[in-house]
Amino acid sequence: MARKNRITHDPDQPKPAPKRPGALIFLNSVEDVVAHLGGPTEVAKLTGRVKGAVHNWRALERFSAKVYVVMTEALRRRGAIAPPELWGQEGTTEKAA
Repeated sequence: MARKNRITHDPDQPKPAPKRPGALIFLNSVEDVVAHLGGPTEVAKLTGRVKGAVHNWRALERFSAKVYVVMTEALRRRGAIAPPELWGQEGTTEKAA
């Protein structure tokens, strides 16, 4: 009997990375963060902004600093992190003396 090809994810969204128990998913771009949080509509709801704001963030490749806490908390609950620079925050890496 032939197997049917079944789509188990939205083909317009990137496939989620395989996840090991306790492993964090590192998201390195605005696009990755928006996709991981469910797309522009869900990010707009999460942040209390209009969907157009999310599209602007994607075009600018940077989020508003005002939504840093709410978005990073949402990512943390989903087992992911992203660099603070995506929100215009200073990084936490130590600089060489």
